[in-house]
Amino acid sequence: MATIWSERLAAVRKEKEIPQKMAALDLGVSQALLSHYEKGIRECSPAFLAKAAVYYGVSADYLLGLAEEKRNTNAMFSPQEQPLDGDVTPQTVYRALAMLWREADARSPLLGSRVLRLYVLAICRMVCVLREKGAIRGVGEMYEPLYFGVAAHRELQALGKAAERLEEQPLDCPRCVKTMLDEARRQIRASVESLRLEE
Repeated sequence: MATIWSERLAAVRKEKEIPQKMAALDLGVSQALLSHYEKGIRECSPAFLAKAAVYYGVSADYLLGLAEEKRNTNAMFSPQEQPLDGDVTPQTVYRALAMLWREADARSPLLGSRVLRLYVLAICRMVCVLREKGAIRGVGEMYEPLYFGVAAHRELQALGKAAERLEEQPLDCPRCVKTMLDEARRQIRASVESLRLEE
């Protein structure tokens, strides 16, 4: 009989497009046993659960149905570099945002609050765009796009002034942040190129 555990075990394998035979080989079990796990016919050991969670890149809590998030948020925000830090994924964005805020706040609460204000503006702008397209409902008033640009510019200036007051050594830039910077450069180049083509 299928359980949350068995359904999720099968679902993550299929999402990653890994054939059952290959997954069984990689996980050190027979294909028949993996099939039984995925159908809920047999229960697995804690050791297999841990191995499957690592193999599929999800948390054990997710596989067991104890969490809806596939990834463990502790790993998502840990200071150690993660395998996906070189890719532009939501996980990398979360890690970059969390690390930047944490470092700013550790140096100065004023700096931390300035970083959070920029995050709030960015999220608000995304919500407004999605609401305008009908993707989000139940949100209050809309704002003119110009206001976001003005507010973000002023917050960036204030962030710069707050950072100038600090005498501490700069942080070595983590890989997740470098990935965001590389993506921003790529997007800026693409935007400039599209403006040139429109001229």
